[in-house]
Amino acid sequence: MQKTLKTSTPQDRQKRHKEITTYLNDFLVQVQSVEDKSLVFRENSVDVVHSLYYRYAEELIRTAIESRKIQHFKIASTTEMVILLASPIIMDDPKLAKYYNARLALYTALRFLIEWNRKELNLEHCFRVINEDKEVGIFLDEHFKWLFLLDPNYYNPLFFDAQIWRLFLYLLKAKSALLK
Repeated sequence: MQKTLKTSTPQDRQKRHKEITTYLNDFLVQVQSVEDKSLVFRENSVDVVHSLYYRYAEELIRTAIESRKIQHFKIASTTEMVILLASPIIMDDPKLAKYYNARLALYTALRFLIEWNRKELNLEHCFRVINEDKEVGIFLDEHFKWLFLLDPNYYNPLFFDAQIWRLFLYLLKAKSALLK
């Protein structure tokens, strides 16, 4: 007996498209205002990231999991991987483009994780921990380096990365709770 897979509804897809649009645009505005005013996205970047995201979600994740819903850890991980694949940021220097795409991937995954856990997180404490805690800073630096060196065309550790995000959320919650 073949199992029936739950697929995403049009409302789910529209919501995810809006989130991706917001996070990519927020990243672009932040980087342009502080670091590099010439930073731009490829044409249709949001649509490409969104399309790749759903291809991964439907063809890879849903076929491998038993549950009907994709957890937010896998959403964060999938978003990271498809941003690395799509490379929405274009620059003349490929290494600099890879650097900014890895930062975008990390930023977007972190935004998904925080936004999807708003009810459980004290956002003020959460951002303090992200900005001030040495261990959290080391984790984010190391994760960025890993993303920068990762080539998702040859190795795509989606499920492994999802567990990393699960552990990071536990760390963030524990560190945030200490600030109360």
